[in-house]
Amino acid sequence: MRHLIIDGSNLRSGGGVTHIVEILNHVDDPNFPFDKVTIFSNNKTLTKINNNIKIEKKTHFLLNKGLPFILVWKFFCLSRILKKQRTNTVLLDPAGTYSGKFQPFVSMSRNMLIFEEKESNRFQEWKMREKFHLLRRQQIDTFNKASGIIFISNYAKNVILPFLKSKDIDFKLIHHGVSKRFSNAPIEQKDLQFYSSTAPFTFIYVSPITVYKHQTKVLQAFYDLVQESPLPIEIKFIGGYYKPEYSEFLELKARLDPKDIFSKYIGDVDYQELDRYYKTADGIIFASTCENMPNVLIESMSSGKPLICSDKEPMPEFIGQDYSFSMDPNDVESIKQAIKNFLYNPSRRFEVANENFKKASNYHWKTCAEETFKYLSKFLRS
Repeated sequence: MRHLIIDGSNLRSGGGVTHIVEILNHVDDPNFPFDKVTIFSNNKTLTKINNNIKIEKKTHFLLNKGLPFILVWKFFCLSRILKKQRTNTVLLDPAGTYSGKFQPFVSMSRNMLIFEEKESNRFQEWKMREKFHLLRRQQIDTFNKASGIIFISNYAKNVILPFLKSKDIDFKLIHHGVSKRFSNAPIEQKDLQFYSSTAPFTFIYVSPITVYKHQTKVLQAFYDLVQESPLPIEIKFIGGYYKPEYSEFLELKARLDPKDIFSKYIGDVDYQELDRYYKTADGIIFASTCENMPNVLIESMSSGKPLICSDKEPMPEFIGQDYSFSMDPNDVESIKQAIKNFLYNPSRRFEVANENFKKASNYHWKTCAEETFKYLSKFLRS
């Protein structure tokens, strides 16, 4: 029996969960090379995975607790389970944190914060910075021992490979897909005069409020613009938060826009409800400086809505090196100028929306699943 085991113990939210849920939707495809998939994770994550006779969903009370308990489960329970696997079994480690002795296993690169010290040093708490340093050492050790590594962007591959001992490590670039429910053909863009204070041009920024997403600088840029002239614009911030940065964001918002005149914080939105916010938006802002292959960026491109985007890698890898509405998220003035250029160029807005929509059409979860399972199956040993 060809058996795939997935250690989903660290998968709680975000792109990691989306990736596993989406690729496991394709276990009934004709070329699926495994007879059985066993995934270990917490109850919340497992409920998002569709039931299938080929998929065995398993949890443990330790997997529904915090990180120290998950580490205990990995060390004692997972190790014992893997020792019983003799042949034709491969382990997928989506979080890049496996430290056991089982072979073969394939790891994944998802978290660029641990490899970009400039970005991880933005966090105020020394415990967070130390956590990223420890994770980097752990992930380098994991990658060095792995049978193979899956990268999801060229940028991540080029940054991480120099950290590793061997120059002959087996790796594969496999891009994520994008759900079809985000896909909407672009519509003709209107001049700014068609909007008003009661029906403003509405931007959305979908991302957790945290230091490398720069929501405070985006908010400041919007404030400066509406102070200069009464532009009919508003921005909705959608996502959870990292507490210290959230406190700073709330303080700034209370000072600049306490009555929600041009800005609103929507909070966290369930992934299954997120597409309706894209559909009702007029434009999108993505101001991150640390990503791998951001789901939000590809979803934004697929939505058919025009996008103002960070000029930091890996974003140019997906939207193009000479993108019309790029900006430096570290610089409020750069954000302001990008917004003004965007608002006063409706024809170019429409053009880039079309260009992005076509580029996003190249990313499919079916393709991602096929390439992932094919790559994993090559490490099976009978």
